Parts: sequence; C-alpha cells; structure tokens
Amino acid sequence: MATVMDGVLADLAPSDPLAQLQMVWPTLAGQRYGAISRPTRPRKDGTIVITCDSGMAAADLQMREPELTALIEEHLSLRCALRFEGPRRG
Repeated sequence: MATVMDGVLADLAPSDPLAQLQMVWPTLAGQRYGAISRPTRPRKDGTIVITCDSGMAAADLQMREPELTALIEEHLSLRCALRFEGPRRG
C-alpha cells in the first residue's frame, strides 16, 4: 500500500522547481526561518529569490546559503543559487 501511495503522492507533487521548494522550505530552513521567509520568485539566471520578513533574517540566511543549497539539492535534486531579500519598501 505504501508503494501505491508513494506513487500517487509523487504524481501530485508540483513539477515547477519554485513550487517544489515552496512546499519543503519550512522544513529545510528550520522552524525559526521557515516562519519568516519564503521562496517567492525565480530570476532569469535560475537564482531563486527568498523574501524575508526582515533584513536581519535575510542576512542570517545568506550566511547559511551553502548549507541550504546543499539541502535543496539533496531533497529536490535541484541545483540553484539563492538570493535573500528583506521586505520591499515603498
């Protein structure tokens, strides 16, 4: 039964890399950062933008980029760069 369910769940998983990352981001980023940041858009160069609730969170996550990109590759088989941004003003 588990094999059938695994197949069904795999079929339902989004094929878009951004959507895939959005689904697992809270787990990969951890409870603290998963609650205050989210993958929001891809850039033309393949970088995925992570929007954070504060500039401090963006700076903290930027220091963790090597760890986070390794986790993304491990869990999603997706190689990408990340760009962390604080909230937009204006």
